[in-house]
Amino acid sequence: MRFASILNGVVVNAILADHGFDPGDGSTLVQSDTAQIGDTFDGVHFTPAPPLPPVVPASVAMWQAKAALQAAGLLTSATAAVAAASNPVLTAFWEGASTIDRSSPTLAGIAAALSLTSEQIDALFIQAASISL
Repeated sequence: MRFASILNGVVVNAILADHGFDPGDGSTLVQSDTAQIGDTFDGVHFTPAPPLPPVVPASVAMWQAKAALQAAGLLTSATAAVAAASNPVLTAFWEGASTIDRSSPTLAGIAAALSLTSEQIDALFIQAASISL
């Protein structure tokens, strides 16, 4: 039978065992075919754990970054900010880089020119990573 191993009202494991099995860790076993690790248990019902927040990727393809900026209505402004910097190396990066890193000082500069918060940049990176052809 399948059991949820519960400690302090939270499912910490799901195991297959016979009735009377003692996990030896102080947890309580409750029979359940559906409980998952992280779910809560109120003594009667299991409640699914909230979804994990999306992971911000360390880098994305530059085309994905530009597609996310376009979707957010920011691509024209970002391109203008790069042009306004009058920096040939920055322009070459903007036009030819294959990837952009979330931790890049270049990204920080472009984001500052667009008045983007760290949370907004994270959201753009998450969106960018979800874009595929």
